[in-house]
Amino acid sequence: MFIIIDIDNMIDRIVNYLRPFTNLRFVFCFLIAWMITNGIWYVFAFIPLKIFPNWLVWFSRSYIAFLYVPFTPEKLITIPIAIFLQRLFFKKHKKTRDQLDNMYKQAHDDWAKIKSKFKRKKKTDQENKQHK
Repeated sequence: MFIIIDIDNMIDRIVNYLRPFTNLRFVFCFLIAWMITNGIWYVFAFIPLKIFPNWLVWFSRSYIAFLYVPFTPEKLITIPIAIFLQRLFFKKHKKTRDQLDNMYKQAHDDWAKIKSKFKRKKKTDQENKQHK
């Protein structure tokens, strides 16, 4: 059994998905969100000010070490904060608002497809158990 992959279609989908994340408005908001979630810990850890308590310096260094673990979920926090900031700062920018609304609709539709596949699989598993 061979799986045929349409590379052009896949590249187009990836480009369309990443397009809202590549404009300067999002980059600006992402930098602010990154400073909120991560950047402040770098300041505490590596800028030698005597006003920071010793425990805060060591905690921030431990948190930074945790960030370098491969499956750290901090991007799951940083990206929604950036999207929220983008909505907050650029409310009246129609193109940005349309992109965010399209992303939300696409994510909602994709999630509905995933849920329906799991529901079907769950039903078929239950039906198989009943027939045995």
